Amino acid sequence: ANDFVTTGNASLDTGSWSIWYKSAFPDQNMFLLCSDINYRIYWQKPGNNRFILYWATGIGYTTFSPPLDDDDWHHLVWTLQRDGSIGTSATMKLYYDGSLEVNVTNTSGTGSVASKPLVIGNGEDSSWGDGLEWSGYVDEVGFWNDHILSASEVTALYNSRSPIDLQVDRDDYESSGNLTHYYRMGDGDTYPTITDNEGSLDGTMTNMTSGDIQTEVP
Repeated sequence: ANDFVTTGNASLDTGSWSIWYKSAFPDQNMFLLCSDINYRIYWQKPGNNRFILYWATGIGYTTFSPPLDDDDWHHLVWTLQRDGSIGTSATMKLYYDGSLEVNVTNTSGTGSVASKPLVIGNGEDSSWGDGLEWSGYVDEVGFWNDHILSASEVTALYNSRSPIDLQVDRDDYESSGNLTHYYRMGDGDTYPTITDNEGSLDGTMTNMTSGDIQTEVP
């Protein structure tokens, strides 16, 4: 429950995330938040947040809260598109298991894109205190910087609940050439490094041993 992966600093803004995850953490909702200082994907119950992914940036704000705690694998795709600079209208979409669940347009906040580490499985850093670590599994994390996946591509990524290789176009998925970062989360990785298979932003396993990489996958 205290395992997480952190990378070096990078500046990311609009684009698309794809993540597979599984958790039985009870009585919680999922929140996807964008503000003028950060954006993050996390589950929450009163007084106890659990972060799937955290990356600080500056892109407006909104929250989404579908209940997801059934101890089964699920697929999320989250896209953010903004046609102008920070402070202009931004559209966020959330796809859950291949289906569009949220489509919201807000006016984004002020500020600038921050240079921060990507953290998978925790909040920004340990100074936030305990209780932020993700309780569950994470697999196949991909990011397409400044590229928005189409609905048909999201369906192809979900692939009837069977992950595909994000580096290879398949069926309606045609964005392998736009993939920026890709973490297989254990496939072929050597402790303590979680390799960025598409970019150069490798992750480091924290509070983990080599045996903490699990064999269960979607």
